[in-house]
Amino acid sequence: RYMVTAGKEANGVQDFSFIGTIRDSNTSTYAASTADVVVKAKSQLGDDAESVESIKYYAPRYYSAQYRAVTAQDYEVITKNIYNNADAVVAFGGDTLTPPVYGKVYLVIKTKTGSLLNDQTKKNLATQLRSFAMASIDVVITDPDNIYINPKIFVNYDTGCGSNTSQIKSDISQAILDWGKQTKINNFNASFSSQSFERAIELSNKCITEVSTQITLLKYIFPSSFTTNTYCISTGSPIYNSAPSQDGSDSNCKKEH
Repeated sequence: RYMVTAGKEANGVQDFSFIGTIRDSNTSTYAASTADVVVKAKSQLGDDAESVESIKYYAPRYYSAQYRAVTAQDYEVITKNIYNNADAVVAFGGDTLTPPVYGKVYLVIKTKTGSLLNDQTKKNLATQLRSFAMASIDVVITDPDNIYINPKIFVNYDTGCGSNTSQIKSDISQAILDWGKQTKINNFNASFSSQSFERAIELSNKCITEVSTQITLLKYIFPSSFTTNTYCISTGSPIYNSAPSQDGSDSNCKKEH
């Protein structure tokens, strides 16, 4: 016997109505309207069934880890297994940093809820992971540094094909969601291909004849008010400068007010 759930669709439920029957020890019954239902927390962390591709990826790695954390990959797989809210995990040794930090492994966790881990959750998870370590390795959990892809989509379509503008927009939106799931673009170490992105949009509706996109990167910062600070925005790779200064005094970090 097993239970089938609605997965993500059941997340966020917080309104319930009591439809049962209340009967006391004297066998007296009371109407359902006499009961008040108090919901302490809405439903959360529900997810769709794990895909075959995900099982193929994680099952052999979890088996090879044998409940011990030796490599960075072991920490990634074990974290996904013990922390249900982990949507994606990346781990790396401190020796890969500049300057290197020995004796530490760093974990970055993208949560299913989209929220950052609080200090207590990080501490509890680090303590759990330490029990899997084969040596005196400290686990450091840090927040992800998100870069967002902001596409502007231009579409030409045949007006006599049978689909109106609203239908085409709806099909494109659904195609982008499906493309994101298939490519796992929201996971760490994912690569964005504008060609496959445009191809997914082109195939979303038979009336579309041409697709072009304008891609920009978006990153949020949270500046302190009423103070002058320097913010260094890291993109992970160099950005082409179309108008470099003549004196070569360009700086990656600019002062913001």
